[in-house]
Amino acid sequence: MVPQLPAPLPVSTPTGPGGQTLDSVRTMPFNGYDAYEGTLYDTVTWPQASLTPQRNLPFFRTGNADPTLSNVPQTGQLPGGQYFHGRRLFVQPLVTTAVGNVLLTADGLAADLDNIFIASRSFFNYSNPKTQKPRGPIPLSMVGSPGSVIPVFGGNNTPGAGIGAVIQAARLSESAGFPLNVILFPSETLTFGLECGVQTALTTAGIPIRLTLYGWQYVAG
Repeated sequence: MVPQLPAPLPVSTPTGPGGQTLDSVRTMPFNGYDAYEGTLYDTVTWPQASLTPQRNLPFFRTGNADPTLSNVPQTGQLPGGQYFHGRRLFVQPLVTTAVGNVLLTADGLAADLDNIFIASRSFFNYSNPKTQKPRGPIPLSMVGSPGSVIPVFGGNNTPGAGIGAVIQAARLSESAGFPLNVILFPSETLTFGLECGVQTALTTAGIPIRLTLYGWQYVAG
C-alpha cells in the first residue's frame, strides 16, 4: 500500500531517514502485488411484487459480463492472482428520480424506494469467505442510505409528475457506507444476500439494486 506521507517526496533522489522517493512508492512491493483502492460491485433486481419474506436475493452469485452491472464476472469469485479487502458497504438503486419521470409521483417511484429501504424492513447478510460463517443482519437503511429517500418538493399542489409536481425529485442521503471487514482470496466465494421482513409491492416494474464493496484491491504483477 502507498504510505500516507506528511510531506512531498523528491522525484528520484532519496532524502530523509526512510530514503523514499516518488518513484519508489509507486513501484509494486517485493512480493509482486500491486495494491490500490478498489471496488467490487454487483446488481440484482428487486421485483415489482417485492421479495418473499425471509427469501434471500443473492448478490455475486450468477456472474455477469456487463461491467456496468458487475465487475465480478465469475460466480462469486475473484480471478486468479487477485485478493480483495472490503472495508465499506454501499447500496444504490439504479433508477432515475429526475423531474419529468412519469413514475415520480406521491405514490410512484419515491414511494417505491421508501418501501424498499424502510417499509419492507429489509436487511443484508453475508458470509465470512474463509469460514462461511454468517454475518448480519444489517438493516438496509443503514447501508449507504441512512434516512432513506429524501423527496425534493416544489411547484404547485398538483400531485402529478414532471415540472410543477409536488415531488420533483427523490434521492438517497449521502453516506460514508457501512463499515465491515471482509477479506476475499481467489479460491473463496463471496456471498451477500438481501432479505425483507414485509412483502410490499412496488408501482415500478422492478428496481435494480447495486451493492458495492469498497476497500483494497491486490493484483499480482
